[in-house]
Amino acid sequence: MQTTLRWIWILVCVVTASTSRAQQAPLSIVNAQPAGEIAALAQAAEIRVRFSEAMVPIGRIPDEVTAPFFSIRPAVAGSFRWAGPTILVFTPDAKTPLPNATRYDVTIDASATAVSGRKLSRGYTFTFTTPTVRLLQTQWYRVNGRYDQPAILALRFNQAVRPADVLAHAAARYERHEWERPGLTATERARVGAADAARFDAKVLATAAVAASQAPIPLLLAADWDKRRFVPAPNLVVLQTVSAPATDGWLRLALDARLPAVEGRATPPAEQSHVVYLDRTFFVHGFYCHNECDADGYNTARLATEVRLDALRRAATVRDITNRVQESAVRPLATPRETFRSRQETVRSFTFEDLGFDRQAPARTWAVTIDGGLPAIDGQTLGYAWTGVVENWHDRAFASFGDGHGVWETGGGALPFHARNFTEVRQ
Repeated sequence: MQTTLRWIWILVCVVTASTSRAQQAPLSIVNAQPAGEIAALAQAAEIRVRFSEAMVPIGRIPDEVTAPFFSIRPAVAGSFRWAGPTILVFTPDAKTPLPNATRYDVTIDASATAVSGRKLSRGYTFTFTTPTVRLLQTQWYRVNGRYDQPAILALRFNQAVRPADVLAHAAARYERHEWERPGLTATERARVGAADAARFDAKVLATAAVAASQAPIPLLLAADWDKRRFVPAPNLVVLQTVSAPATDGWLRLALDARLPAVEGRATPPAEQSHVVYLDRTFFVHGFYCHNECDADGYNTARLATEVRLDALRRAATVRDITNRVQESAVRPLATPRETFRSRQETVRSFTFEDLGFDRQAPARTWAVTIDGGLPAIDGQTLGYAWTGVVENWHDRAFASFGDGHGVWETGGGALPFHARNFTEVRQ
Protein backbone atom coordinates (compact mmCIF):
# COMPACT_ATOMS: atom_id res chain seq x y z
CA MET A 1 0.00 0.00 0.00
CA GLN A 2 2.80 2.36 0.93
CA THR A 3 4.55 1.54 -2.35
CA THR A 4 1.41 2.46 -4.35
CA LEU A 5 1.04 5.76 -2.51
CA ARG A 6 4.72 6.51 -3.12
CA TRP A 7 4.33 6.03 -6.91
CA ILE A 8 1.20 8.18 -7.00
CA TRP A 9 3.05 10.94 -5.18
CA ILE A 10 5.97 10.75 -7.65
CA LEU A 11 3.57 10.94 -10.64
CA VAL A 12 1.84 13.99 -9.17
CA CYS A 13 5.17 15.71 -8.65
CA VAL A 14 6.29 14.98 -12.24
CA VAL A 15 3.03 16.30 -13.72
CA THR A 16 3.18 19.39 -11.53
CA ALA A 17 6.80 20.05 -12.52
CA SER A 18 6.00 19.63 -16.23
CA THR A 19 3.00 21.97 -15.98
CA SER A 20 5.10 24.52 -14.15
CA ARG A 21 7.81 24.41 -16.83
CA ALA A 22 5.17 24.72 -19.63
CA GLN A 23 3.70 27.76 -17.89
CA GLN A 24 7.13 29.32 -17.67
CA ALA A 25 8.18 28.51 -21.30
CA PRO A 26 8.07 31.62 -23.53
CA LEU A 27 5.86 31.97 -26.59
CA SER A 28 7.53 30.68 -29.77
CA ILE A 29 6.90 30.42 -33.51
CA VAL A 30 6.51 26.89 -34.80
CA ASN A 31 6.87 27.72 -38.49
CA ALA A 32 6.41 30.50 -41.01
CA GLN A 33 5.73 30.40 -44.73
CA PRO A 34 6.72 31.05 -47.46
CA ALA A 35 10.49 30.76 -47.04
CA GLY A 36 13.38 30.98 -49.46
CA GLU A 37 12.82 31.54 -53.18
CA ILE A 38 9.32 30.56 -54.23
CA ALA A 39 8.60 28.95 -57.60
CA ALA A 40 5.50 31.02 -58.42
CA LEU A 41 3.91 34.24 -57.18
CA ALA A 42 0.82 32.24 -56.15
CA GLN A 43 2.87 30.74 -53.31
CA ALA A 44 2.99 34.20 -51.70
CA ALA A 45 -0.79 34.70 -51.88
CA GLU A 46 -0.79 34.13 -48.11
CA ILE A 47 1.95 34.70 -45.51
CA ARG A 48 1.31 32.40 -42.56
CA VAL A 49 2.85 32.43 -39.08
CA ARG A 50 2.03 29.64 -36.62
CA PHE A 51 2.56 30.30 -32.91
CA SER A 52 3.14 27.70 -30.20
CA GLU A 53 -0.06 28.60 -28.33
CA ALA A 54 -3.34 30.47 -28.72
CA MET A 55 -2.98 34.14 -29.62
CA VAL A 56 -6.74 34.87 -29.52
CA PRO A 57 -9.44 33.27 -27.35
CA ILE A 58 -10.97 30.15 -28.86
CA GLY A 59 -14.45 30.92 -30.18
CA ARG A 60 -13.91 34.68 -30.01
CA ILE A 61 -11.74 35.41 -33.05
CA PRO A 62 -12.36 39.04 -34.05
CA ASP A 63 -13.70 39.95 -37.49
CA GLU A 64 -11.23 42.81 -37.91
CA VAL A 65 -7.71 41.73 -37.12
CA THR A 66 -4.69 43.91 -36.47
CA ALA A 67 -1.19 42.65 -35.77
CA PRO A 68 1.03 45.52 -34.65
CA PHE A 69 3.85 43.06 -33.97
CA PHE A 70 3.95 42.01 -37.68
CA SER A 71 5.99 43.96 -40.24
CA ILE A 72 7.18 43.27 -43.77
CA ARG A 73 9.84 45.05 -45.80
CA PRO A 74 9.44 46.25 -48.50
CA ALA A 75 6.01 47.33 -47.29
CA VAL A 76 3.05 45.42 -48.71
CA ALA A 77 -0.60 46.45 -48.50
CA GLY A 78 -2.91 43.72 -47.26
CA SER A 79 -5.11 42.37 -44.49
CA PHE A 80 -4.85 39.99 -41.53
CA ARG A 81 -7.00 37.12 -40.30
CA TRP A 82 -6.68 34.31 -37.80
CA ALA A 83 -6.98 30.80 -39.26
CA GLY A 84 -7.64 29.36 -35.82
CA PRO A 85 -6.24 30.67 -32.54
CA THR A 86 -2.55 29.98 -33.37
CA ILE A 87 -2.17 30.80 -37.09
CA LEU A 88 -1.91 34.40 -38.29
CA VAL A 89 -2.47 34.90 -42.02
CA PHE A 90 -1.47 38.02 -43.94
CA THR A 91 -3.01 38.33 -47.41
CA PRO A 92 -1.39 40.85 -49.79
CA ASP A 93 -3.85 43.12 -51.60
CA ALA A 94 -4.79 41.43 -54.91
CA LYS A 95 -4.99 44.87 -56.57
CA THR A 96 -1.24 45.34 -56.10
CA PRO A 97 0.33 41.91 -56.72
CA LEU A 98 3.84 41.28 -55.49
CA PRO A 99 6.55 41.90 -58.09
CA ASN A 100 8.93 39.20 -59.27
CA ALA A 101 12.57 39.02 -58.20
CA THR A 102 12.03 40.77 -54.87
CA ARG A 103 13.21 39.73 -51.41
CA TYR A 104 10.87 40.27 -48.47
CA ASP A 105 11.85 40.30 -44.78
CA VAL A 106 9.02 39.51 -42.37
CA THR A 107 9.53 40.28 -38.69
CA ILE A 108 7.45 39.26 -35.68
CA ASP A 109 8.75 41.44 -32.86
CA ALA A 110 8.99 40.47 -29.19
CA SER A 111 5.81 42.37 -28.30
CA ALA A 112 3.63 39.51 -29.70
CA THR A 113 1.60 38.29 -26.72
CA ALA A 114 -0.39 35.06 -26.33
CA VAL A 115 -3.71 34.75 -24.50
CA SER A 116 -1.76 33.34 -21.55
CA GLY A 117 0.27 36.57 -21.35
CA ARG A 118 3.48 34.93 -22.46
CA LYS A 119 5.63 36.73 -25.07
CA LEU A 120 8.39 35.87 -27.49
CA SER A 121 11.83 35.78 -25.88
CA ARG A 122 13.12 37.72 -28.89
CA GLY A 123 11.96 38.87 -32.31
CA TYR A 124 11.61 36.35 -35.13
CA THR A 125 12.50 37.11 -38.77
CA PHE A 126 12.09 35.03 -41.90
CA THR A 127 12.59 35.90 -45.55
CA PHE A 128 11.23 34.83 -48.90
CA THR A 129 12.01 35.86 -52.45
CA THR A 130 9.56 36.01 -55.31
CA PRO A 131 10.69 34.17 -58.47
CA THR A 132 13.95 35.36 -59.94
CA VAL A 133 14.63 35.08 -63.67
CA ARG A 134 14.53 31.45 -64.79
CA LEU A 135 15.13 30.05 -68.25
CA LEU A 136 12.14 27.84 -69.05
CA GLN A 137 12.79 26.75 -72.64
CA THR A 138 15.46 26.95 -75.33
CA GLN A 139 14.68 26.23 -78.98
CA TRP A 140 16.90 26.66 -81.99
CA TYR A 141 17.16 26.43 -85.76
CA ARG A 142 19.59 27.36 -88.54
CA VAL A 143 19.04 30.44 -90.66
CA ASN A 144 17.41 29.26 -93.91
CA GLY A 145 17.72 25.68 -92.67
CA ARG A 146 21.33 25.48 -93.90
CA TYR A 147 24.26 23.94 -92.07
CA ASP A 148 26.57 26.82 -93.03
CA GLN A 149 24.39 29.57 -91.52
CA PRO A 150 24.25 31.00 -87.96
CA ALA A 151 22.06 29.35 -85.33
CA ILE A 152 19.03 31.18 -83.90
CA LEU A 153 18.42 30.59 -80.17
CA ALA A 154 14.94 31.42 -78.85
CA LEU A 155 14.97 31.72 -75.03
CA ARG A 156 11.72 31.72 -73.06
CA PHE A 157 11.80 33.00 -69.46
CA ASN A 158 9.38 32.87 -66.53
CA GLN A 159 9.01 36.68 -66.53
CA ALA A 160 9.79 39.82 -68.49
CA VAL A 161 13.48 40.46 -69.18
CA ARG A 162 15.50 43.02 -71.11
CA PRO A 163 17.20 41.46 -74.18
CA ALA A 164 20.35 43.53 -73.64
CA ASP A 165 20.62 42.19 -70.07
CA VAL A 166 20.29 38.60 -71.26
CA LEU A 167 23.00 39.07 -73.89
CA ALA A 168 25.30 40.72 -71.34
CA HIS A 169 25.00 37.76 -68.96
CA ALA A 170 24.99 34.97 -71.57
CA ALA A 171 27.96 32.96 -72.80
CA ALA A 172 28.13 30.08 -75.26
CA ARG A 173 30.81 27.52 -76.00
CA TYR A 174 31.17 24.05 -77.43
CA GLU A 175 30.50 21.21 -74.99
CA ARG A 176 32.85 18.24 -75.12
CA HIS A 177 30.94 15.00 -75.74
CA GLU A 178 31.17 11.44 -76.97
CA TRP A 179 30.74 11.04 -80.70
CA GLU A 180 29.78 8.02 -82.79
CA ARG A 181 32.72 7.71 -85.14
CA PRO A 182 31.83 6.17 -88.52
CA GLY A 183 34.17 3.59 -89.99
CA LEU A 184 35.02 1.56 -93.05
CA THR A 185 35.91 -2.11 -93.11
CA ALA A 186 39.18 -3.11 -94.76
CA THR A 187 37.26 -4.34 -97.79
CA GLU A 188 35.27 -1.12 -98.07
CA ARG A 189 38.37 1.04 -97.67
CA ALA A 190 40.12 -0.85 -100.45
CA ARG A 191 37.14 -0.40 -102.78
CA VAL A 192 36.70 3.36 -102.26
CA GLY A 193 40.34 4.03 -103.19
CA ALA A 194 43.07 6.07 -101.58
CA ALA A 195 41.71 9.50 -102.52
CA ASP A 196 38.23 8.99 -101.14
CA ALA A 197 39.57 7.16 -98.08
CA ALA A 198 41.73 10.22 -97.37
CA ARG A 199 38.71 12.53 -97.74
CA PHE A 200 36.74 10.32 -95.38
CA ASP A 201 39.56 10.28 -92.79
CA ALA A 202 39.95 14.07 -92.94
CA LYS A 203 36.22 14.57 -92.39
CA VAL A 204 36.26 12.16 -89.43
CA LEU A 205 39.21 13.98 -87.82
CA ALA A 206 37.59 17.40 -88.31
CA THR A 207 34.33 16.22 -86.75
CA ALA A 208 36.14 14.54 -83.84
CA ALA A 209 37.89 17.86 -83.16
CA VAL A 210 34.51 19.60 -82.92
CA ALA A 211 33.22 16.94 -80.49
CA ALA A 212 36.30 17.51 -78.28
CA SER A 213 36.18 21.32 -78.47
CA GLN A 214 35.28 23.76 -75.69
CA ALA A 215 35.92 26.89 -77.76
CA PRO A 216 33.70 29.94 -77.14
CA ILE A 217 30.89 30.77 -79.57
CA PRO A 218 30.19 34.54 -79.82
CA LEU A 219 26.55 35.64 -79.63
CA LEU A 220 24.52 38.70 -80.60
CA LEU A 221 20.88 39.75 -80.43
CA ALA A 222 19.00 38.48 -83.47
CA ALA A 223 17.76 41.31 -85.67
CA ASP A 224 15.12 39.07 -87.23
CA TRP A 225 13.75 35.56 -86.74
CA ASP A 226 10.75 33.36 -87.50
CA LYS A 227 8.13 35.43 -85.69
CA ARG A 228 5.32 33.04 -86.57
CA ARG A 229 7.05 30.29 -84.68
CA PHE A 230 8.41 32.56 -81.95
CA VAL A 231 5.94 35.37 -81.39
CA PRO A 232 7.59 38.42 -79.79
CA ALA A 233 6.79 38.72 -76.08
CA PRO A 234 8.29 40.40 -72.98
CA ASN A 235 9.61 37.04 -71.74
CA LEU A 236 11.17 36.03 -75.08
CA VAL A 237 14.75 36.83 -76.07
CA VAL A 238 16.19 35.66 -79.39
CA LEU A 239 19.95 35.36 -79.73
CA GLN A 240 22.05 34.42 -82.73
CA THR A 241 25.54 33.02 -83.17
CA VAL A 242 27.85 35.49 -84.88
CA SER A 243 29.01 32.82 -87.34
CA ALA A 244 27.88 29.33 -88.27
CA PRO A 245 28.70 26.84 -85.51
CA ALA A 246 30.11 23.52 -86.68
CA THR A 247 27.89 20.52 -87.31
CA ASP A 248 28.04 17.80 -84.65
CA GLY A 249 28.85 20.46 -82.07
CA TRP A 250 27.05 20.70 -78.74
CA LEU A 251 26.43 24.35 -77.92
CA ARG A 252 26.34 25.04 -74.18
CA LEU A 253 24.48 28.27 -73.37
CA ALA A 254 25.05 29.60 -69.84
CA LEU A 255 23.33 32.49 -68.04
CA ASP A 256 25.23 33.70 -64.98
CA ALA A 257 23.79 34.30 -61.50
CA ARG A 258 23.81 38.09 -61.94
CA LEU A 259 21.07 38.09 -64.60
CA PRO A 260 18.70 40.94 -63.59
CA ALA A 261 14.92 41.05 -63.81
CA VAL A 262 12.70 43.92 -64.90
CA GLU A 263 10.47 43.97 -61.81
CA GLY A 264 12.92 43.47 -58.94
CA ARG A 265 16.54 43.42 -57.87
CA ALA A 266 16.93 39.81 -56.76
CA THR A 267 19.03 37.63 -59.05
CA PRO A 268 19.05 33.85 -59.63
CA PRO A 269 20.73 31.69 -56.98
CA ALA A 270 22.98 29.90 -59.48
CA GLU A 271 24.09 29.78 -63.09
CA GLN A 272 21.55 28.37 -65.54
CA SER A 273 22.57 26.43 -68.62
CA HIS A 274 21.16 24.50 -71.54
CA VAL A 275 22.90 22.34 -74.14
CA VAL A 276 21.79 22.62 -77.77
CA TYR A 277 22.57 19.57 -79.89
CA LEU A 278 23.44 21.00 -83.29
CA ASP A 279 22.79 19.20 -86.57
CA ARG A 280 24.85 16.13 -87.43
CA THR A 281 27.74 16.01 -89.88
CA PHE A 282 26.77 14.16 -93.05
CA PHE A 283 28.21 10.63 -92.92
CA VAL A 284 26.97 7.23 -94.05
CA HIS A 285 27.26 4.98 -91.00
CA GLY A 286 27.15 1.70 -92.89
CA PHE A 287 24.96 -1.37 -92.82
CA TYR A 288 23.82 -3.04 -89.64
CA CYS A 289 25.33 -6.32 -90.87
CA HIS A 290 28.45 -6.65 -93.05
CA ASN A 291 29.45 -10.32 -92.93
CA GLU A 292 27.60 -13.62 -92.60
CA CYS A 293 24.31 -11.75 -92.84
CA ASP A 294 20.86 -13.30 -92.63
CA ALA A 295 19.42 -13.01 -96.14
CA ASP A 296 15.93 -12.87 -94.63
CA GLY A 297 16.92 -10.10 -92.21
CA TYR A 298 16.11 -6.40 -92.46
CA ASN A 299 19.53 -4.88 -93.11
CA THR A 300 19.73 -1.10 -93.31
CA ALA A 301 22.47 1.49 -93.72
CA ARG A 302 22.15 4.67 -91.64
CA LEU A 303 22.63 8.29 -92.67
CA ALA A 304 23.62 10.95 -90.14
CA THR A 305 21.26 13.50 -91.67
CA GLU A 306 18.25 13.54 -93.98
CA VAL A 307 18.54 13.26 -97.75
CA ARG A 308 15.98 13.15 -100.51
CA LEU A 309 15.23 9.59 -101.54
CA ASP A 310 15.23 10.41 -105.27
CA ALA A 311 18.68 12.02 -104.95
CA LEU A 312 19.94 9.00 -103.00
CA ARG A 313 18.72 6.64 -105.73
CA ARG A 314 20.49 8.66 -108.42
CA ALA A 315 23.73 8.61 -106.40
CA ALA A 316 23.73 4.84 -105.75
CA THR A 317 25.32 2.07 -107.81
CA VAL A 318 25.48 -1.62 -106.86
CA ARG A 319 27.86 -4.39 -107.95
CA ASP A 320 27.73 -8.12 -107.30
CA ILE A 321 31.22 -8.99 -106.06
CA THR A 322 30.55 -12.60 -104.99
CA ASN A 323 33.13 -13.69 -107.53
CA ARG A 324 35.88 -11.08 -107.23
CA VAL A 325 37.32 -12.16 -110.60
CA GLN A 326 34.03 -11.64 -112.44
CA GLU A 327 32.22 -8.77 -110.75
CA SER A 328 29.02 -7.57 -112.39
CA ALA A 329 26.76 -4.55 -112.18
CA VAL A 330 23.38 -4.98 -110.49
CA ARG A 331 20.68 -3.21 -112.47
CA PRO A 332 17.91 -1.35 -110.70
CA LEU A 333 14.36 -2.58 -111.19
CA ALA A 334 12.42 -0.97 -114.02
CA THR A 335 9.70 -0.25 -111.48
CA PRO A 336 11.17 -0.01 -107.95
CA ARG A 337 9.41 -2.13 -105.37
CA GLU A 338 7.36 -0.03 -102.97
CA THR A 339 8.82 0.01 -99.47
CA PHE A 340 7.97 1.99 -96.36
CA ARG A 341 10.62 4.56 -97.23
CA SER A 342 9.63 4.84 -100.88
CA ARG A 343 6.51 6.64 -99.67
CA GLN A 344 8.65 9.32 -98.02
CA GLU A 345 10.40 12.26 -99.63
CA THR A 346 13.37 12.20 -97.25
CA VAL A 347 15.15 9.33 -95.51
CA ARG A 348 17.83 8.71 -92.87
CA SER A 349 18.41 5.04 -93.64
CA PHE A 350 18.02 2.72 -96.60
CA THR A 351 18.05 -0.87 -97.86
CA PHE A 352 18.93 -2.12 -101.32
CA GLU A 353 15.21 -2.22 -102.09
CA ASP A 354 14.80 1.41 -100.97
CA LEU A 355 17.45 2.30 -103.54
CA GLY A 356 15.34 0.71 -106.28
CA PHE A 357 17.12 -2.65 -106.52
CA ASP A 358 15.79 -6.16 -106.01
CA ARG A 359 16.29 -8.01 -102.76
CA GLN A 360 19.88 -9.17 -102.28
CA ALA A 361 19.83 -12.91 -102.92
CA PRO A 362 21.24 -15.43 -100.43
CA ALA A 363 24.86 -16.52 -100.80
CA ARG A 364 25.69 -13.30 -102.67
CA THR A 365 27.98 -10.39 -101.78
CA TRP A 366 27.02 -6.92 -102.95
CA ALA A 367 28.84 -3.58 -102.82
CA VAL A 368 26.84 -0.34 -102.96
CA THR A 369 28.60 2.95 -103.70
CA ILE A 370 27.15 6.40 -102.90
CA ASP A 371 28.57 9.27 -104.91
CA GLY A 372 30.41 11.92 -102.87
CA GLY A 373 28.35 14.70 -104.41
CA LEU A 374 25.12 13.51 -102.73
CA PRO A 375 23.49 16.54 -101.02
CA ALA A 376 21.70 16.47 -97.67
CA ILE A 377 18.55 18.46 -96.96
CA ASP A 378 20.53 21.08 -94.99
CA GLY A 379 22.97 21.71 -97.88
CA GLN A 380 25.86 19.49 -96.77
CA THR A 381 27.44 17.19 -99.34
CA LEU A 382 28.82 13.78 -98.47
CA GLY A 383 32.24 14.83 -99.71
CA TYR A 384 33.67 11.35 -100.30
CA ALA A 385 32.53 8.31 -102.26
CA TRP A 386 31.21 5.77 -99.77
CA THR A 387 31.06 2.01 -100.34
CA GLY A 388 29.28 -0.54 -98.18
CA VAL A 389 29.78 -4.29 -98.62
CA VAL A 390 27.19 -6.88 -97.50
CA GLU A 391 27.87 -10.62 -97.54
CA ASN A 392 24.69 -12.68 -97.32
CA TRP A 393 24.63 -16.28 -96.16
CA HIS A 394 21.86 -18.69 -97.03
CA ASP A 395 18.21 -18.00 -96.30
CA ARG A 396 16.95 -19.28 -92.97
CA ALA A 397 16.10 -22.98 -92.82
CA PHE A 398 12.51 -23.83 -91.99
CA ALA A 399 9.99 -26.67 -92.24
CA SER A 400 6.21 -26.42 -92.12
CA PHE A 401 3.25 -28.73 -92.54
CA GLY A 402 0.82 -26.59 -94.52
CA ASP A 403 0.21 -23.29 -92.80
CA GLY A 404 1.19 -24.75 -89.46
CA HIS A 405 -2.20 -25.72 -88.06
CA GLY A 406 -5.34 -27.65 -88.94
CA VAL A 407 -6.45 -31.29 -89.27
CA TRP A 408 -5.90 -33.59 -92.26
CA GLU A 409 -8.01 -36.73 -92.74
CA THR A 410 -6.41 -39.91 -94.02
CA GLY A 411 -8.46 -39.72 -97.20
CA GLY A 412 -7.62 -36.13 -97.90
CA GLY A 413 -4.63 -36.75 -100.07
CA ALA A 414 -0.99 -35.92 -99.57
CA LEU A 415 -0.02 -33.97 -96.44
CA PRO A 416 1.04 -30.42 -97.48
CA PHE A 417 4.67 -29.87 -96.51
CA HIS A 418 7.14 -27.06 -97.18
CA ALA A 419 10.82 -26.90 -96.33
CA ARG A 420 13.90 -24.83 -97.14
CA ASN A 421 17.57 -25.58 -96.54
CA PHE A 422 16.86 -28.84 -94.71
CA THR A 423 18.27 -32.16 -95.98
CA GLU A 424 16.21 -34.32 -93.62
CA VAL A 425 13.11 -33.78 -91.47
CA ARG A 426 11.52 -36.32 -89.14
CA GLN A 427 8.38 -35.97 -87.02
